[in-house]
Amino acid sequence: MANEGINLGLAPETLRVILTTGADFSCTLRLDSAWPTGTTLSLVTASTTWAATIAGTDAVFAVDKAVADTVDDKTPIQLKYVNGTTDQTWAIGTVSRRG
Repeated sequence: MANEGINLGLAPETLRVILTTGADFSCTLRLDSAWPTGTTLSLVTASTTWAATIAGTDAVFAVDKAVADTVDDKTPIQLKYVNGTTDQTWAIGTVSRRG
């Protein structure tokens, strides 16, 4: 059996954010229990950051079409999690523009 080495750290998931031209972007991430107090979730590109509104078990991204339409197809994007001293990139990918 080949040695596959040792991997340390968080391996971000693959992310694809689908934006439809002329439409608001809305997405809810829901946990089985409440998000930890002080948590922030953000979708981050080189030019913009969209923060989720967190209440109870839901983290809701709600972005008006006027803002969402400024993000081009294939723009690199990341999902960031921050709580206290924990700052992690949970997912990395690109925007997929429709319409």
